[in-house]
Amino acid sequence: MHFLSRSQLSSAVKLFPPKFALCLPSKTEDSGFGDLFIGGGSYFLPPYQYDASRLFTTVSLISNETSFDEYFFQVKSIEIDEKAVPLKSPMILSKLSTVVPFTVLHHSIYEPFVKEFKSKASSRKMVEAKAKVSSFEVCYRVKKGFNMEDVPVIDLTVGSGGRRWRIYGRNSMVVVKKGVMCLAFVRGGGGEDREEMVIVGGYQMEDSLVEIDLQSSKLSFTSSLLRYNTSCSHFRPVSTDIGGRVAYTKQVVIS
Repeated sequence: MHFLSRSQLSSAVKLFPPKFALCLPSKTEDSGFGDLFIGGGSYFLPPYQYDASRLFTTVSLISNETSFDEYFFQVKSIEIDEKAVPLKSPMILSKLSTVVPFTVLHHSIYEPFVKEFKSKASSRKMVEAKAKVSSFEVCYRVKKGFNMEDVPVIDLTVGSGGRRWRIYGRNSMVVVKKGVMCLAFVRGGGGEDREEMVIVGGYQMEDSLVEIDLQSSKLSFTSSLLRYNTSCSHFRPVSTDIGGRVAYTKQVVIS
């Protein structure tokens, strides 16, 4: 059992307050360490000048009788370039996992998700690559002058009021070889008894700040910090904020 799980034997539930946050770095040549914040924020991630918690979207953690030690939440819908993916269920059970490298979608979600993504990608003049790579089913050519901002935007809508986890190109596409990038979402199993319909993987969490508050049973997250001129990949010294909470610059996993 990992020390940051929800298990009663883990270290996470023994924290006071029982709250922590992760900032996972992207895996590039110039990446530094990520950050583990014990006891919660404030969260100062230079060169961003403000407390990064002001960027949070917050939703409730939910219990799962078959898996007490993991972090589950509900996704209400999935949108691609603001168009909803047609799904059978109005609520999608989802969980976080940095053990899983890329987000896994149940096959009943994966099929309409890929269909809609391909449609939006085509309208953005993205060209599919003929050769498929490893476990990825959808790949595209990286053309000269291509920018990750050209990739369709994926939204996991959560809670009320249209709150969302927005996933941009840097977290939705992975370059697998020269001139080829693939959609970093993979097909999950098709069993009807499989509860976790979406498993948000580590790649989608890179350069996003994710906070777990066990006392209030809340999950908070930001979209990519790169859009605010900062990231989880800077080399930062260990620092202590005014409240005495320590930010350990260390990459960790949470499940």
